[in-house]
Amino acid sequence: MIYLVYGLDTAKVRAKARVLVASLVAKKPDASVDRYTVENFKPDMLDELVASQGLFVIRRIIILDTLLAAVPLKRWIIDNLTQFATSENIFIFIEGDMTATDLKAFEKKAEKVQEYILPASATKQVSKNVSPFVLADALGRRDKKMLWAEYLAQRATGSVAEELHGLLFWQVKTMLAAASAPSAAAANLKPFVYTKAKTSAKNFSSDELRTLSHNLVTIYHNAHRGLGSLDLLLEKLILEL
Repeated sequence: MIYLVYGLDTAKVRAKARVLVASLVAKKPDASVDRYTVENFKPDMLDELVASQGLFVIRRIIILDTLLAAVPLKRWIIDNLTQFATSENIFIFIEGDMTATDLKAFEKKAEKVQEYILPASATKQVSKNVSPFVLADALGRRDKKMLWAEYLAQRATGSVAEELHGLLFWQVKTMLAAASAPSAAAANLKPFVYTKAKTSAKNFSSDELRTLSHNLVTIYHNAHRGLGSLDLLLEKLILEL
């Protein structure tokens, strides 16, 4: 059995998934609950996951978290939806935005499909010119709500994830350089950039900036190794800021 919860409003998507799991567990308190992401899911697990475990089987509730973001897994999952759908176990797919083709495939097999679109209130706060540097400024202020809204607005207007990742990485590097330098010349930055970055750096500890820099590098390489979509990995990083 398949349930699909998806959409650009990731907070509501995950909230709905939690409610759904709780509801299913209430009906089957002996069911086990397992969660798989691109980091721990392997195609060779399919037989184990979909198989019934005997006459007195206790159903498993299996959460598959943004697996379609991984290009190597996406086609394989779509091709095997029938096995997920006919299993005695329950599969809850959590996804971000979906293509019309993928959604149509799920709609044919899923018990229920539910979408959560981005609320209008989020886009109302986004600047009209949708300047990419507004994104960097929101990060510098550590304004997670605005950063997330601006990120979605940039994606909606056609900016690619790699471009936005590069902009955020530049902002973090600039803050790190300014935080540890006594002057713009010492930081090898223009005076205006240095002053702005120095102020922004005060919103983070040195360890937080170094961790953020490390995490940005990590998700970039993970995306290029097929371990997830850079778009979704970057959005997750923003929401965990």
